[in-house]
Amino acid sequence: MKATTLSLAIFTGLFLTACGGSSGGSKTPEPSSSSLSSSVNSSSLSSSSSLISSSSSQSSTTVSYSLGGNVTGLDGNLTLQAGGQTLEIDENGTFRFPNQLQEGTQVTLNLSETPFRQRCSIESASQFTLESDISNISISCTPLGVLTGNVSSYHTGTPINQAQITVTALTAEGESLMTASAQTDETGTFRIEGLGIAERFVLNAWGEGFATRSEVFSNSAEQPNVDRSALVLEANYSTAFSASSAASLVVDGQTLVELPANAFVTASGSPASGTITPSLTIIDPSGDAGVMPGNYEVRDPETGAINLMESFGALDASFRDAAGNLLQLAPGTSATISIPMASRINEGTAPETVPLFYFDEASGYWVEEGEATLVEVDGQYFYRGTVTHFTTWNADRIYETVNLRGCVRDTDNNPLANVRIVASGRDYIGQSTGYSDDTGAFVLPVRMNSSILLTSISGSQSDTVNIFSTGTDTVIEACLQLAESSATITLTWGENPYDLDSHWFIPNIEGDLEYQVYFGNKTEEVNGVVFDLDVDDVTSFGPEVVTVPDFPHAGTYRYVVRLYGGTGTIADSPARVELNLRGNISVFSPSEASGDHSKEFWHVFNIKVDAEGNTSVVAVQEFTDSRYPEEAVLTASTRRSLKSGSTQATPTKQEPALKEMKHYIK
Repeated sequence: MKATTLSLAIFTGLFLTACGGSSGGSKTPEPSSSSLSSSVNSSSLSSSSSLISSSSSQSSTTVSYSLGGNVTGLDGNLTLQAGGQTLEIDENGTFRFPNQLQEGTQVTLNLSETPFRQRCSIESASQFTLESDISNISISCTPLGVLTGNVSSYHTGTPINQAQITVTALTAEGESLMTASAQTDETGTFRIEGLGIAERFVLNAWGEGFATRSEVFSNSAEQPNVDRSALVLEANYSTAFSASSAASLVVDGQTLVELPANAFVTASGSPASGTITPSLTIIDPSGDAGVMPGNYEVRDPETGAINLMESFGALDASFRDAAGNLLQLAPGTSATISIPMASRINEGTAPETVPLFYFDEASGYWVEEGEATLVEVDGQYFYRGTVTHFTTWNADRIYETVNLRGCVRDTDNNPLANVRIVASGRDYIGQSTGYSDDTGAFVLPVRMNSSILLTSISGSQSDTVNIFSTGTDTVIEACLQLAESSATITLTWGENPYDLDSHWFIPNIEGDLEYQVYFGNKTEEVNGVVFDLDVDDVTSFGPEVVTVPDFPHAGTYRYVVRLYGGTGTIADSPARVELNLRGNISVFSPSEASGDHSKEFWHVFNIKVDAEGNTSVVAVQEFTDSRYPEEAVLTASTRRSLKSGSTQATPTKQEPALKEMKHYIK
């Protein structure tokens, strides 16, 4: 027993020594190899060492697994993170992380970066415990945001085939995130997939024979898809001239551009040769401030601050060679432009000089450059100045602003987010645009001490109110309200005749009477549907907007324009009607209507609604002596008056019509 105890003690001492330990509280001197050899059986030591080695090997052995999967639909680069590793993926197909991970590792997959124009998601489990090789991680990418729209003539609504579309996404600092392009088909329709999400997009649309139209808009992750149509203005002048000759370009008897000889170069800087075709478009925003490119925004190049401007008239000018290539003025060359003063501006109060601004199609902002002077030529007024390049030039000035604060809600008083808010000046030519936030609230800068039309727009829904700004910020107490709208009808016109009126007729369910919405009866409810004339404009230009929330029953609904006051004709004005029917825009011009243009009524269109609620637009386009299609039509009120021997007076704007006069025999 004693010998056995001694051998164990020696072995224990050797083990502790080998491991760096001690058998007691004090350090025991290390035995020499000779004494270790004489005290311990060699075979026993070898066997024990083998056990120790085996035990150590088992405790340090770990099992690791690989991690990978597959990507589909990718167009760009994405970054995948897992287990402390980052993997850059730039093509579709299989992928694998370079390093294996230990068994039992808690793995969380994360897409830290995805292509701007795509939404990528992990379709398989994104959190799991690693227990085997993983090769079935699935990542799918699809286009993020779709831009759809139409390009058509502003005045006639004719679709523009093969119009060129470019859209650029910009950061808040003005850096480009992406640029995409498309071309319209024979119906004027275009589509761009992979819009991305940005606070600022600039859309430019150009068709041969038309001025470039520029729209500025935004989207959000909650509403990434955008429908944005472009209504382009037809060019006023397109007669070609020789590149080697000086030229004076005349529109309606007035010289708008004066050019020296050899004025143009190509995009590469080479002198232009052959014939040059100009495209000049007078932009008069008097009736519709929205015809101006962009949002009347001027960005300070040094501070980045955004200012707003009011316009006194604009001129778009572009030039192309025989091959259709866009040309510009040669370095060091200048040209003289004369911008017709907007018809809404009173020459007696117009400023003698104003700054010139040009529109930057890349950023969507106006840039100040030069000055224009008011001149009179044969009784017409122009702002004349010198320019060194061609684009859209605007005679403008920056104004001081205050903020309008308000909100947008639906008919159930729920807040509406991402509703477009537009403030248009009534006593100045300018606009400002913004969007409501998640609470339905908005803040919009406007010119101080001014009369303003404030419009909320979402799809075919709209609500317009007249607001007066003061010298300080103004809170609009009543929220703008949007209902589910089937259509909006917008009427604009020129300076004279100064008063045109919208008349919207709703059939009753029996089809023998009509309800009328017009200046004397701005709101009408039919079978629970409330129709509304937002504004009755009596001082030239408009707009007047009729809101059609729904069609309460089958029948024919009619829209007529009446000349109420002023001289001239509806066609001379010129008038314009824009119908937005469930997102589809139709434009009507009196120049295309039949009949005597001097007559008082312009029957523009009908909307036919069948029993299933399907709608079709029928362009009537006819001038008549009456707002009613039949030769002899009496109001329900007049029928009763005739029976009693009395007569019924025509309602006036000073004395709005009684509600009982809204019914008419068909």
